[in-house]
Order: sequence, then structure tokens, then C-alpha cells
Amino acid sequence: MIWDAGLAGDYVRGPTQVSKSHSAKVRGLAHNPLTKEFATLSADGTMKFWDPCRFEVASSVALRHTQELVCLALSPDHTLVAVGSQYHVQFVDPRSGVAHSINSQDSGWGVRSLSFLGGVLSVGGGAGRLSFLDMRTLGFIPVPSPCGQQKLFHSVGDGWLKRDEVYQTYFLDVPTPNAVYTHAYDPSSTKLFVAGGPLPFGLCGSYSALWS
Repeated sequence: MIWDAGLAGDYVRGPTQVSKSHSAKVRGLAHNPLTKEFATLSADGTMKFWDPCRFEVASSVALRHTQELVCLALSPDHTLVAVGSQYHVQFVDPRSGVAHSINSQDSGWGVRSLSFLGGVLSVGGGAGRLSFLDMRTLGFIPVPSPCGQQKLFHSVGDGWLKRDEVYQTYFLDVPTPNAVYTHAYDPSSTKLFVAGGPLPFGLCGSYSALWS
């Protein structure tokens, strides 16, 4: 949909154009200021690149890994789109299709958020892990752990969890990490806001923190 962003009193006007080019839910959208196109990511396993002037699909890419497609991010040079799935991070070149894919650090819990800072892609996962991928080597950057050993990810904290009847019945003795549903750097690029909550259906909770 293309929406009219002009305000009419206290209301936002409705969509001016609608397209049903995807056959399933659209899970993510990114705008490329270099080409003026925008990209849509769908649960139908495709990414489409749109001409905003004509509101038509300029190109379409069939993704290799199609489970749990929920997030995408545009690289700083606007030439690649990173896409998260259940087990992988994929990199899509709008001109030629998928360029490369790597395994994520979340053991099948799914990639839930992505963010670029220079040559590093940060990857937030459903298992409560935040990892940092060096785009030059396509390898995850080791991080120190309290025991002195190096890991390939940071783990987020406990946050808040509603211990209601659903929790008591089904999750009382089950680990419930907070998925990293969103994360973003501040304007100085020295702090990282991280937020999320429990991934399993039925649980209610939240996590937020400012990392430096």
C-alpha cells in the first residue's frame, strides 16, 4: 500500500494505492535512497523491489532460505540487503539476486532484527543473542565472556516476565530467553538500544537495555 501521509484533522488518510504482488504476509520494508526503490520482504519466500513512481515491481528475488522471514536491513552503501530467516542471514543484491548466506548464531530460534553500522552487521536472534558480523570477512566477531573465554555473541538479560497461568502450566521449568526483536544505534554510534521479549506463543514479557 501507498499511504497519504497528510493529516486530516486527527486522522491519517487511508491508502491511495494497493498492490497484491505478494502471496503472503509482508514482514519487512526498506527504502533505498540511492535508487529511490523500496524493498518488501514476504513470508511467500520472495523479496520484491518496487518503482515508487509507478508503484510497480521492478524486480523479484526468490530467497534460498524461506522459513521465518521477518526482518531486513539495507547496507550503508545501499548495494546489499541483509535478510534474516530461521537459521541464516542472506545477502541480496538487487541486480543479481542472493549473493551469499551464512548460518546465524541462534540455533534455529530465528533472526529477529538486523542493523548495519559501517562494515559491521549486528544480528538479533530469537534465543536472546546479539552477534556482530564483519562484512569484510563474513565472520562473526568474537566477544569476551565473564569466564575469560571468547564467544561469538552477547546474551541479553532476563527482563520482565509475567508468571501467569500459562507460564506456570507450560514454561515453569523451561528456559525462556528474550528474543531481540529490535535494536538500533544512537546518532553518535557509541550506544546500542536493544529490546524484545519472550518468543514462545502465550508468554507475556519485555526486555530493554542501552548498551555501550
